[in-house]
This record gives sequence, structure tokens and C-alpha cells, in this order.
Amino acid sequence: MDPMADLIGQAAKGSSAAQVGLMEQAMIASTVSSVRPVEALISAEIWARFASCTGGRAEVRMLANVLLVRASFELDRGVIPNARWYQHEATERLLSLAAAGDDQAGATLVALADSVIPGGEESAADPQAQETFRQQVSAAAHGDVTALSALFEEAIRSMKSGECDALEALTAAELYSRLGSSTGDVGQLRRLAGVLVTRGEYESNGGCPTIARIAMSEATELSSVLVDAGDAEMMPYLEQLLAGKLKPSAVVAAIARPTVLHFIEPEGNC
Repeated sequence: MDPMADLIGQAAKGSSAAQVGLMEQAMIASTVSSVRPVEALISAEIWARFASCTGGRAEVRMLANVLLVRASFELDRGVIPNARWYQHEATERLLSLAAAGDDQAGATLVALADSVIPGGEESAADPQAQETFRQQVSAAAHGDVTALSALFEEAIRSMKSGECDALEALTAAELYSRLGSSTGDVGQLRRLAGVLVTRGEYESNGGCPTIARIAMSEATELSSVLVDAGDAEMMPYLEQLLAGKLKPSAVVAAIARPTVLHFIEPEGNC
């Protein structure tokens, strides 16, 4: 099995070690010039949130550190409200740890006192919404597919409403659906195929053409798997993916899954 797929499969079952491993990989990726930092940091944040629910104090400290890195990133790109929000949550997590006797958290708080992001107090999030989110994250971290679906839907909703940057929302939605689809759940496989199409369209319109082709070819492959398994509702999506300008992606998909060729109408004279 592909090592990354194996790690995601373990994470889907609630393995704190796997979640930490994926977080560490994402943090390393955030320093690679060929990777967009915001994508890697969003992934790291999600894995760190999951690990903080399945692990112990060390994993909560890890989450606080990831949040502080994200705060610094937001500050560097001039998005001050986001920077304050991430620093505010990190501080809350560290205060909770320090109150429980965690000396490392206390030391981090002392160091943080000299780097408070200016701009006033960060407004508190809606307590009910915050609690719902944390409950969903905790359930998803322990393998609850329904919770993963809820997090996926919220990411898509926030993108459509303009509350969240499209790339950030798509990165989160793709991660949630990949985690869910690793369980073999058909609904999660559908979501993954759908978000990959949306990602492909996003990247085609001024993003990265290479990522667009990869996303579309994987969506084609997934759709053909579902259709082969008797999911007739996916047939229109597969036909659309195999049409017109998307055919180069279909070729890539056919290399990985030759049965895709069954759905492609032949052209020209034989």
C-alpha cells in the first residue's frame, strides 16, 4: 500500500501517531518553495486539531505551536484579523495547559508576551458555533464519518458564502473527504470526486495547470470506480469529465485505470 494512503487510513481510525505524522509532513511541506504555504499550513492545522483530540498534552501543545506558526504567516501576508484570531486561540490552549501544570506551555506563554499582535482584543467567536466545531473535530478525529461530512459541508458553505478564501476551503474540504473516503464510504468518495472537480476548475482559472490536470484525472478515475460499482448517479459527472477540454485528464486517468476507456466515445475513422 502507498505509505501516504496507509497513514491516512490509520488517521481515519483515530491514530494519534498517524495524525501527528501527517501534521509533521505538512509542516515540512510548508517550507518547500514548490508548495503553496497556505495549503500546507491548513493541512497541518487540521491534523494538529485531530491529534489534540486523540492524544494528550503534548499534542495540544503541538496544536498551539501550529496555530502560532499560522498567526505568523497571516501577519507576514498582512491579514491582521486572522493573525490575531490564531494567536488568540493558541494563547487559550496554552493557558489551559499551564493551568493544569504544564511548564512547557507556561514558558511559551512567557515568550509570547513579547510578541502579542497589535490591533486590540480579538472578538470572541460565537460560543455555540465554536463548541459545535470542536465537537465535530473531536468526533471526526476518532473516525466519525458523519462528523467528517459536517466539516466538509461547512468548508464548502464558507467558500460559497465568501467567508473563507476558496483555496483554503478547497484544501480543507479535500482533506476531510480524503480522510472519509479512506474508509470506503461511498458518500465520501462522491464528495472527494466532486471537490476534485471544483479544485480542477479553480486551478484552471489562473491557478496551477498541473494541479488542475491531476485533480481532474483523479476525479475521472474515482467517478469511473463509482460507476463501475453501480452508482448510476455518477454517470453524468463522468461523461462531463470525459468531454471536450477535459480529455487530456481522461488520458491520464485511463493510464491509472484502463476501464475509463469504456466510457470514452471513439473519434475519427478506424
